[in-house]
Amino acid sequence: MGELETTPSGLRCEACGADYAEGPYPGTLAFSEVGANFAQELDAQILPRLVPALDALEPPACSERVIERTARELGIAVGNPVWEGRADIARLLLRGKDTVALDVGCGFGTFATAVARSARHVFATDRSPVRVALTAARARAEGLDNLTAFETNGVRLPLGDATCDLVTIIGVLEWAGVGTGDAPAAQRAMLAEVRRVLKPGGVLLLGIENRYAAHYFLGAREDHTDLRFSSLLPRRLADLQIRRARGVPFETPTHGRAALKRLLADAGLAPRIAAVLPSYQQPRFAFDEADARDGVRFYVRHAFHAGSTARRIAGRLLLRAPAGAVVGLVPSYWAIAAKGDQPPPPVPGVVTGSPHCDGAIKRIDWRAGLLRATSRLTGEPLREEQLVDGWNARRWAAWPLHASARAARRRALAGAIAEQLRGAVSEASAARDELLAEANAGLELVAGTLDAGVVERCRALLAELPEQVPCAREHGDLILNNVVVADGGAIRLVDRPEREAPAPVGRDAATALLDLCGIESGVKQLDLARGVDGLERLRGADAAAAGALVRAGFAGVPREQVPAALLAGVLRHLAAHRALTGVEGFLAAAADGRLARALAALPA
Repeated sequence: MGELETTPSGLRCEACGADYAEGPYPGTLAFSEVGANFAQELDAQILPRLVPALDALEPPACSERVIERTARELGIAVGNPVWEGRADIARLLLRGKDTVALDVGCGFGTFATAVARSARHVFATDRSPVRVALTAARARAEGLDNLTAFETNGVRLPLGDATCDLVTIIGVLEWAGVGTGDAPAAQRAMLAEVRRVLKPGGVLLLGIENRYAAHYFLGAREDHTDLRFSSLLPRRLADLQIRRARGVPFETPTHGRAALKRLLADAGLAPRIAAVLPSYQQPRFAFDEADARDGVRFYVRHAFHAGSTARRIAGRLLLRAPAGAVVGLVPSYWAIAAKGDQPPPPVPGVVTGSPHCDGAIKRIDWRAGLLRATSRLTGEPLREEQLVDGWNARRWAAWPLHASARAARRRALAGAIAEQLRGAVSEASAARDELLAEANAGLELVAGTLDAGVVERCRALLAELPEQVPCAREHGDLILNNVVVADGGAIRLVDRPEREAPAPVGRDAATALLDLCGIESGVKQLDLARGVDGLERLRGADAAAAGALVRAGFAGVPREQVPAALLAGVLRHLAAHRALTGVEGFLAAAADGRLARALAALPA
């Protein structure tokens, strides 16, 4: 735990005098017993593109957005492995600031950098030297000097006994046996090492797929073998299947709920299980198995994506099935295991909203009926809200089996949101220059990925704003995920700021309108480009409902200037969130007049 000093031969710990080989990035260590055996397409760009991009940042910076942007420029889908929201549950398991954590198989450094915000020190290991370099570069860019990354395998850990309060192994245990010839023994060895380095009462957080997940029974390919039914077969038959199909032995066993508990208990760790949905790779919601009844109901009403007829039917089955059976068939688990005789306390319900570092950690206290939010960046409490019994508006609008019923619900939502916007109208106004400064800040975030002509036409459209812009009390994130629909159809806005200050009209109306218009396309969240597509298709009663929302949300703005005000609202939202899905397509539609034509077609 001492400071590392550079020596001619590598690095030396000032506390104990131990010498180490220097790793692939300044301040990292190397215990090169094995080379990398797992890589994604983006790995080839870590040293030539990602690390230099991170090194160019002035800390503290949001490293995940740089990785996302670089991947987008390269045409590589990186998705959620870089999202800090995946690590919310790990931070909730820490026992205060004076704690030491270890992330085994740190990958792109997401868990390690997130946990470093709440711990005294974090060790991060990976087999891949380029991933070790990326993790260390992320920590530097984030301004975190309490992280040490080193290259090693996870079967033998170069740490002292009883060193760590928390160990995280996310999507790694099942790969421990690759190349060893005895995968079960390698997994047991990894867990034995975890127990050794944990302090008494310390906790392991393990993310792993469920061997008996429901989608495997329906013929989905197993995540590690890419073969159908391999996880469901007895191990010997699975080995024969994989040798025949791939020419390699079966080396990536996963486990069902009971077997996973036995594996952890045999390693001397007292386990409990939490369901994580839709998966630990894409965690939107997690709950302790003891809270399965409340957790399943909340998940279906607030997080389940009913984007097709098959999924709507599946959602109805989830609500009717015994909650314990649902937990036995979920795609993956968080397993939490403590060193000692007593298992850790129940895992709180954890909701992953915004995935980025400037979002909030949201946990549910089922007994108190409260949702508590804290800042990911600072750990400071943000708000405490009473749980509202109802449906997330996106899930509610997409739930009916018939398209006509879904359209009726969208119209009802448009009317209810319009009423909220009318009630928020303020007597204040804002100068155009003030609004332009904020909108242009959002435009600058994406200008580098846009055609120069699109940027110039967007600036010209913004210049059409009136000298004085009407104001309204602003929610600030009025997307459908922040609207709850009660059983009677009344709505309530949640995730509100402490004080809804007056701001130029447009931001709330723009996000609500585009989110509503994009639902039927099947998107899981606000997608600005899909919203414009849906807006263009509106006819009849649907167009009338959208027109009423526009009139309420842009009250006091002349009709011909509404496209400029809506564009400004989206750009202000982008400036606040720094990343929005579909923003490039939306800006292209604003620049070429599609947005203006779609708005003009709505009833006056």
